[in-house]
Amino acid sequence: MSDIKEPSSETKTVSSRKIFYCEIDDEVTMIFDRIKATKLKDIYLVVPRQGTIFQSLVNLKILKRKIEESGKKIHIITDDVNGVHLAHQAGIPVYERLETQGGYVPKPEDEKMKITPLKATVNAVDDETPTRLAEKKLSISELLGRGRKRKIPLLSNALSLFSSKEKKDKDMKFVVVSPNRQALIALITISFLLVLIIFYIALPGSTVYLTPKSGVIEHSINVTFADYEANKAELDNHPPKILGSHRITTTVRRTILQGTSGKIFEGQNAKGRLTVYNTESKPWPLIPSTRFQSPEGMIFRINQFVTVPAARGGQPGSLDVDVIADEVDAYNQTIGERGNIGPMKFFLPGLNADNQKKVYAESKIAFVGGQTLVKKKVSKEDLDAATNKLKKELQDAVEAELDRAIQEKNVAMADRAKFTLLKGKLAYELSEPRISLPAGIEGTQMDQFQAVGEMDVSGVYFNLNEVLEIMKAELKIRKSPDKRIVKIDDSSIAYRIFDVDKNSKKIKVTATLKGLEEYDINPSRENGERLIEKIKEHIVGRKVQDAKDYILNLPEIAAVDIKNWPVWAPTVPSITDNIDVEIVRQN
Repeated sequence: MSDIKEPSSETKTVSSRKIFYCEIDDEVTMIFDRIKATKLKDIYLVVPRQGTIFQSLVNLKILKRKIEESGKKIHIITDDVNGVHLAHQAGIPVYERLETQGGYVPKPEDEKMKITPLKATVNAVDDETPTRLAEKKLSISELLGRGRKRKIPLLSNALSLFSSKEKKDKDMKFVVVSPNRQALIALITISFLLVLIIFYIALPGSTVYLTPKSGVIEHSINVTFADYEANKAELDNHPPKILGSHRITTTVRRTILQGTSGKIFEGQNAKGRLTVYNTESKPWPLIPSTRFQSPEGMIFRINQFVTVPAARGGQPGSLDVDVIADEVDAYNQTIGERGNIGPMKFFLPGLNADNQKKVYAESKIAFVGGQTLVKKKVSKEDLDAATNKLKKELQDAVEAELDRAIQEKNVAMADRAKFTLLKGKLAYELSEPRISLPAGIEGTQMDQFQAVGEMDVSGVYFNLNEVLEIMKAELKIRKSPDKRIVKIDDSSIAYRIFDVDKNSKKIKVTATLKGLEEYDINPSRENGERLIEKIKEHIVGRKVQDAKDYILNLPEIAAVDIKNWPVWAPTVPSITDNIDVEIVRQN
């Protein structure tokens, strides 16, 4: 082979102290541990046949690399054919087993021994080294004959016969000639193509994946919740659609911070002069505190009684008056420095729309003196607002507080029951809210104040599992005969209270539950088997897209996919037995 190095006829003389004998099961790590301690540079390993290190090329390469890293060189002495081959591949010099003429194998303590590299399968001839002789080997009988002057005929013949048979066996070797690579690849390719053609002609197949059409089913039933304590005797007889309920009571508490809207004005009001005009033919009197309003809603007043002259000669009568701004404008916003406005027109908000056109005012110079300084105070409106806000928050929290109390009960009950609040204002009982406000704070200067409210509430709770059992049974009865229930959504249950009997402590409700149903096309059932056979009979031999179009037109099918084998086959097989159907369930 090309990877086996040309043997050398050169003979080495090696010290016995450099030779290591390996056991058949010695691992690479064990061998290296023995070698690394020596200071000698040339290492010779005598390895028996089927040694563990000959199990893979990687073992030899690792050993060679580790030894070379320690500054040493490795040589292998073996007659293992596979070991010789792998050693050559790993780049390790190989020598045949150690022997001297006459078949003697030297022991490690011998001072010197001679080793000759392999030349293919036969060593070079060297009288001074332990090599295999090139001359013909002698049989046992011949050796015995040479060692003695007289022969034993019977033993000699027997040994000769044995030697002849052994030689014949050695000559009968089984030789495998490696095939041409290109011819082998061509043969494999042709065989593969022939197999594909056979499969394509004889064994085509299709798998049809069908998704049943599904839809939401909803069912409602009337259920009566009877208080267990008041109706124990009736409930012990387990009347249909009458379930026991219980009442739970808790207290709702809320605290709020209410901002104040009252204002204490400590600033300065703006002052100015207005010219009042009268277009009437008679004088127009104005009483003290008459209001004049700007387009932005700021209010100014006069402090005395005045009369505006009548119009003359087509010109309106006029009168100059002094005015001062109010603390707040028409929108209850502080005026202060906002009252320092420039020239503009004013109207009298106390007059009707017609008279506002007859009497009006105008400023000709800017108003001055306005300063803003406002502090907040608690007004009656603030107290009323806090009370109303607390009442609303208490009422809005009723359901959440009752639900929280029931969840605490569920935790205490572990898995023995699953109680649920019956929701609806008709099922709740509320006490009058108790509102607590700080005493005597009306008119007090502050930005906000705290208000506390509480209210006693009670509600009805029941065992949800009992209701679900009744409703699921009803839902399964109401489903279509050719469909099946695939899912029931417990969270979709809803209630509507339509009657409350306080005397008997019974509440009648309409409960609604939703589920998902789909057409039952399971081939193990009669309807499903019939549908699948119908589909197979109509799609045999058709093109894949035509088959899909036909199946999608069936009312029972929501989606379809067809996969052929081989994948490039354009049509569905012409034999129904070669068509498989699988049902795909919707999530």
